[in-house]
Amino acid sequence: MKLKVLFLSTLMGLSLNAYAKSMDITISPEKVDDKTWYAYIDSDTDEIPTEKKQKIFAALSKAIDENMTATAAIRLGELYYYGIGIETDKSLAAFWYIRAAELGDSYAQFWLGKYYLLRSDPHDSVASLAWFEKAAAQGYAQAICGVGFHYQNGISSDDENVPPLLAIDEKKAKALFEKGEKLQEGACTGFAYD
Repeated sequence: MKLKVLFLSTLMGLSLNAYAKSMDITISPEKVDDKTWYAYIDSDTDEIPTEKKQKIFAALSKAIDENMTATAAIRLGELYYYGIGIETDKSLAAFWYIRAAELGDSYAQFWLGKYYLLRSDPHDSVASLAWFEKAAAQGYAQAICGVGFHYQNGISSDDENVPPLLAIDEKKAKALFEKGEKLQEGACTGFAYD
């Protein structure tokens, strides 16, 4: 698995580097404030000129080539997730979020928890819980609610003869939901709880 990730990382780095060199880079992803950045992401992508999309992508590519930061990896993941300046590719989006999460970014860890939660395999549920727990350990309110969600629902195995991978614990789930809501009102919105 590590070899595959290393290969993908090297391949991505080479292709991104070539792409970045072919562009006139006039913006820095580290200097684009979040409000401006998310205006790009949230707007109708057809309204963003292709040239601007390509410059955003190229600037991120250059930042990653020069100095991998969690912010650059997250933003590149968002471009792949939403297909801004490049083709939509959820797998590559997850790849870049994993890079950011491994650098300790709690938002990326939470995003990966949600990503794996939406998949149906029990092993994905285990991965979801693990990423939520990493972000929750840093005090990320929504991730705390994500951990609560897993305790509320449990994680069962595909094999009926194998005990649950995570037993349902309503008391622990409730405590986690309350903690998440206390840290940030509305943090548990989207996680069904009573």
